[in-house]
Amino acid sequence: MWVTTNGSNTMTSAKSSKRNRRLSAILALPLDYREVIVLRHYAGLSYEEIGEALHVPAKTVKSRLHTARQRLGELLLGWRV
Repeated sequence: MWVTTNGSNTMTSAKSSKRNRRLSAILALPLDYREVIVLRHYAGLSYEEIGEALHVPAKTVKSRLHTARQRLGELLLGWRV
């Protein structure tokens, strides 16, 4: 574990490790699933905005997000569906 000298930016190796695992899991997803995860959870777009960006219906976005989240759960938490 390390802490910066001014104390304002505390970061642990555990946090860094979790972030790296999460990033690796996202990168392991097929592109269709990776896109919706990034646009929803990192860019903060709505289902409709994602659909417009990807030229698919919002219903398809929701379906892809559901599947992507399941796959991330399998990769990160050992879920079995």
